[in-house]
Amino acid sequence: MTLSTHHRVCWLEWEPWGEDRIKGLNHQMSSLGCALAEALFLNRTLLLPARICIDIAHQQRVANGIPLEADARCAHRNDEMGWTSRRARLTQAVSVPIEDLLDLRLLSALVPIAVLQLPRAPGDWVPGFVPPPPHRIARVDRRWSSNRVAAELPCGHPRATLVQRRVSSFWFRPCSYRIVDGSALMGRVASALGLRVRQLPPPSQLLTHFMRSGLFYSSAVKAAAVHLRRSIGKPYAAIHVRRSDKFST
Repeated sequence: MTLSTHHRVCWLEWEPWGEDRIKGLNHQMSSLGCALAEALFLNRTLLLPARICIDIAHQQRVANGIPLEADARCAHRNDEMGWTSRRARLTQAVSVPIEDLLDLRLLSALVPIAVLQLPRAPGDWVPGFVPPPPHRIARVDRRWSSNRVAAELPCGHPRATLVQRRVSSFWFRPCSYRIVDGSALMGRVASALGLRVRQLPPPSQLLTHFMRSGLFYSSAVKAAAVHLRRSIGKPYAAIHVRRSDKFST
């Protein structure tokens, strides 16, 4: 499945999609948000995972005793993909198609995207994306800022049909470390909201939070949220409490 309103022939792939894959949904949305920000800045189509996988241990707590079966499509596929830890390779997960969770048409109006199985095996392709030959793949790491990639490997460069960014840890960290330039995304969000860029939160916050805002969730998820709010009936306040958070009175 491919969705892109821009129809570009240059691509951006962040890899490996490994350690992030087993984390909670907020974590994964933060990581994908950072990659989307760089894709927009570089004028490239980003490869997104076809399924969102969640560590099965997260789901067991709300399964009401119903046994859950691990999804083989979330399993480690290839020893060459360079997963970042043994736990990421061995953790079992359940999953949903990404289009069940996110409104891909709305998201593709913001950033060009293509959806396929990640981590990607060398021969994987979808309509509109056929892996280019090795001499047209440029590999970059944390020494390459978004600005350097844009200057030296612009869209249309004969040796950079596909730019692969190697991320040694969680995908949201290149935004935290200011390796990724989020100015294009900041400008796009400000324009959509009728604001000036300086009225928005700092880039390090916006780039990892905009996918968690709920704006890009699918219509089914949004409808479920409306139903829950109506079921509560009265005004309420919500707070996200993590397992590591502690309260004192």
